[in-house]
Formats: sequence, C-alpha cells, structure tokens
Amino acid sequence: MSTFGVYLELLLGYDYSPAETIALASEKVGYDSIWVSDHFFQFKKHEYQNCMDAWTLLAALAAKTEKIRLGTLVTCNSYRNPAVLAKMAATVDVISDGRLFFGIGAGWKEDEYTAYGIPFPPVKERMDRLEEAIQIIQLLWTESKATFKGEFYQIVDAISAPKPV
Repeated sequence: MSTFGVYLELLLGYDYSPAETIALASEKVGYDSIWVSDHFFQFKKHEYQNCMDAWTLLAALAAKTEKIRLGTLVTCNSYRNPAVLAKMAATVDVISDGRLFFGIGAGWKEDEYTAYGIPFPPVKERMDRLEEAIQIIQLLWTESKATFKGEFYQIVDAISAPKPV
C-alpha cells in the first residue's frame, strides 16, 4: 500500500500559520505524514526569509494534529548534542502520541555550521560522531539511566523521561 506525505519546506520563508494550515489540511484529506527540513536559514543566505526551527515546529504541529505522522528530512546530528536531541525527539513523540518519524544524518551544509559557530569536521569525523550519537539516543530511549563514554560524546547516569511512545 502506498503512503503519501507533504514536505513543508521551511526554507520558503512562511510563518507558522500557513504551516499549521497545510498540516491540518493534509491530515484532513488523508495524507500520511508531514516532513520539515532541519536548517537554520535560506539556501540563498543574502535573502532574508523566515526559516523556522524544525523541532519547535514539529512540537507545535504535534499538538494541533491527531493522526498524521511527523518527521524531519533529516535532523543534523552536529547541530545539537545527541542527549539533548534524544530528549527533544522523545518529547515530540509523546506530544504526538507516537507519531514521530525520527531521522538523523551526519550534516553537510558548511555555511550553516560556520554562521552558527559550529565546527565543521571532515566527513569521516561527522560519520563517527553520528554513530556515537545513535548509540546515545538508543540508550536514552531504552534505559532508565544511560552512561556512554565515546571519543566525541560522553554522558553519565543521564536520565531521559518520558521515553518515546
């Protein structure tokens, strides 16, 4: 059976109200999912337009919708500490009653890293960081307390509650 989703391109510069309208209309006509991108600003940096934070928008849409699934295309691991990201995603999943699709990648858009003061390591290091991040996220979502000592990330007796649905 086919499924259909709607991509709310945050880089088009709209405000929250149209995003909510599109999400509610998509749910009403039977679409299966809503997707948003995880970027900080327009691809043409010299043109100012709104670019809402993906996770904040997902939380708002999770509270307004009832059936449609929600996700990012995809979340950049390097933009957030993975333990914090695990907590954010679990919260959105709980708000949505288990409708979150969680997708995570190593990151690629160097100008966003530079503009926001985030180090942009070589591809191999970004992939190694992603591997550690996935391990941390899985631990936080499945264990009552999580400890992880990696090359790039460390957590000690970290508690993440609630867990995803």
